[in-house]
Amino acid sequence: MISQLFFEDYIFFAALSLLSVLSGLLVKLSMSALGASRVEKNLFMFDELIGHLLIRKNSLQTFIRISLWNMMVSSIVIISGAVTFGALPLVWAFLNLGLFSPDSNLFRAYLYPWVEEAANILSVALGTWIGQNLYAFPSGFPIFVWMVIIIFGLYLVSSLLETLKIHNVRILNS
Repeated sequence: MISQLFFEDYIFFAALSLLSVLSGLLVKLSMSALGASRVEKNLFMFDELIGHLLIRKNSLQTFIRISLWNMMVSSIVIISGAVTFGALPLVWAFLNLGLFSPDSNLFRAYLYPWVEEAANILSVALGTWIGQNLYAFPSGFPIFVWMVIIIFGLYLVSSLLETLKIHNVRILNS
């Protein structure tokens, strides 16, 4: 019974997370139409700083650092959902995935942002579900573990694709 209830709620919270992201994107488009680009310049500097922390000359080290970074952020989002009754993950989705999202050209050129954003949305939905269903969490723990495994698996795939892009590794010869 809990699994069917979990998945019905989870789909609702995934849709709510996606709505939060789309709202952030709508605000971002409105800001760019008004010419407000100062925020994007500051975010670019923040991305550069994170890039210096994560990217190394060794591909394996880059992969491990990107994977751990993504999983750490996801864990914080999920845990913050339990602490804030599901509110903070939705705010994070609005800000990080919507308002301060990467350039759309990145999504056109590479596959890894799609996989990473899917994992991010699933993380937000899981954090929101936990925050709204703390009473059901103990009985739904096995399903929670499977969802975390799926989310972290998506992050591993995304990290691998991003590492291959960073180090210019070609899988197929054109």
